[in-house]
Amino acid sequence: MTHDNGEPPGATQARPAPPEPGAHGHDNRATSTTPAHDGSGTQTGIVRVVGAAIVRNRRCLAAQRSACMSLPLKWEFPGGKVETGEEPEEALVREIQEELGVDITVGPYLATGTVPHRGQTLILDIYEATLQGEAEPVAHEHATLRWVTAAELTELDWAEADRPPLRAVRAVLEATT
Repeated sequence: MTHDNGEPPGATQARPAPPEPGAHGHDNRATSTTPAHDGSGTQTGIVRVVGAAIVRNRRCLAAQRSACMSLPLKWEFPGGKVETGEEPEEALVREIQEELGVDITVGPYLATGTVPHRGQTLILDIYEATLQGEAEPVAHEHATLRWVTAAELTELDWAEADRPPLRAVRAVLEATT
């Protein structure tokens, strides 16, 4: 499952620090406002998504959405929805295995993008990650994958929620030796 930013794109924001885990319902993440809850304990109106800025050799892996997906041919950090009872890092490992067929080590939280999504708010948290082992990512759900440099990040047509984290990802790539 890939993250789906919905249409039309809206405002985005970056956060300097990650939300605290375990604060509310199924998404295990705190929000800056008190969320509405349904009877099951899950947040209503919030869709939690995680993405990986997979870094290798001063490049980051970008994934282009397929033509049949919403936001066709937009670029994104691969990842997907956080399922009920799942920690964000666990969701990211699972989603990358499903989408790219590789295992990753999840590193530090980098930034957040927020957009309206089908009457809800989609909150995308991006984490730095590295590949485990020698396996190469394969685009099982995306049109293509591309390893990009810090300078090339701004050349791609990114999905709205993936744009705010670009500055933090660029900083990681520029700091990588």
